[in-house]
Amino acid sequence: RLLKPLTYMNLSGQSMQAVTSWYKLPSESVLVIYDDMDLPLGKTRLRLSGSAGGHNGMKSAIAHFGTQNFPRLRIGIGKPKNADSSDDSNTVSHVLGRFSASETKLMSEVLQFVVECVELSLKQGVEKAMNRCNSYTISNSQS
Repeated sequence: RLLKPLTYMNLSGQSMQAVTSWYKLPSESVLVIYDDMDLPLGKTRLRLSGSAGGHNGMKSAIAHFGTQNFPRLRIGIGKPKNADSSDDSNTVSHVLGRFSASETKLMSEVLQFVVECVELSLKQGVEKAMNRCNSYTISNSQS
């Protein structure tokens, strides 16, 4: 099953908990996929568990699942240009804004790779998929 919550990102744990409760799924069987500014554009990171790392959507998921023990696939979107840690509006503009033409092309390739990682996780397990998905970075020079 694929769930795309219609809640605000920082409330997405509500949707995840509702679906896992409905289908009686353990949180360990859920693969949460989300964007992450702490990873450079084109990098993915697959983990079995971990903290929210400051990501409000993950804070919500952890709070609603009651555990950090569920796999997650982070998709790097990089930090905003001219990043100033005290300027939240720059961060919001970056996260909700549009990619440039070259970034859009790159993200298309990244999303194809994400599908490959998800399929590998389903077929061979997250542990085996981690080797492939964590060792590869898609960059503009490969485009």
